[in-house]
Amino acid sequence: MLALVAGCIPAPSFELPSVTTDDPFETDGPYDPTVVPEDDDAGTDGETEDGGKTDTTGGEDPSGPWDPSDPVTSGTSTTGGVGETSGWSTDGGESGSGTDGSETTGAPQATFPPAETFGDDAAEAALVGTWTVDWNPDGTPHWSLDIAGDGSFTWTEVAAACNDTASATGVLWVDGDTLVMHLETWDKRDPWPMESVVGEPLALPFRLHLGYAMALGMLSMNGPWELTSMLGWEGRVYTRDAGSGPAGVWNGSAALEAILAGASEPRMIVRDTYTMETGGGAQATSTTQRTWLHAETPIEQPPVVETGTWFNQTPGQPQGMIWVAGTVHLYDAVRLVGFEENRVFYEEAPASCE
Repeated sequence: MLALVAGCIPAPSFELPSVTTDDPFETDGPYDPTVVPEDDDAGTDGETEDGGKTDTTGGEDPSGPWDPSDPVTSGTSTTGGVGETSGWSTDGGESGSGTDGSETTGAPQATFPPAETFGDDAAEAALVGTWTVDWNPDGTPHWSLDIAGDGSFTWTEVAAACNDTASATGVLWVDGDTLVMHLETWDKRDPWPMESVVGEPLALPFRLHLGYAMALGMLSMNGPWELTSMLGWEGRVYTRDAGSGPAGVWNGSAALEAILAGASEPRMIVRDTYTMETGGGAQATSTTQRTWLHAETPIEQPPVVETGTWFNQTPGQPQGMIWVAGTVHLYDAVRLVGFEENRVFYEEAPASCE
């Protein structure tokens, strides 16, 4: 894939296309996530997006389902990992004594399991360095991710005018095709609107489980719109579920794990599942399904569905580049990765604000 795609990838300085400025799941306060908005024209979920896409929030795929059982295009499910032929590599306290000498009876304080060892495989070693999303017209970096040899990281975001910053720190490691980020500080908006839905603020520490991929000096990962502070995050990394070449069904996910007040252990709070179907007739369907897992019964928000056309720029090849609703995507036997300047990190130092 590397040799083929290298000649197709636009230069890092190519013109940034228009991007959406609204989180499809955005809310202004407490709400019932199962309610489907009745009027999409009122500025709620399901607004028409730029780039030739049409949202059909909570609706059916207008193109009809793509049949993965087709013997010509069907494939097998994969999980990714180090060693594959893909060009995209992935890979509590106890009760004690009170002040008066009496035994306390409170429950043990919930804690996360220790972080996994970092640097013990090639996928983690390749992450060490400085990664930057440099999308602003004046060359000012919007955010950068510095990863040290022990897995500790600092995520810094800088406004285009260099007059505002936001940051996060912690440790990370690779779990299969997922990047696990254990956050110890988070000076940004919450990555998911937890307080609006769960009814309590997100407390540190917490963990992000983000599907990711890297190749050609680029790093991309899944995440909700709120993952970044000053511009919404649109990075998408999919793993092939069925199909061959650029046509198929692709899946990705991002999740939040946290400790709720009074809980005895951490738990998954919310998970976003991303599905891309590139079927026949040049029709592509992208679906985002958000599921809240904090309660005894999972709560599924109405899915956000976007449709558009797709075009194969490397026809007849098992790996290469396609356009999906105006966005460049790289693909191979295992991965489909959205590639735009505001969707990927480059392995480079950020530009100075001085």
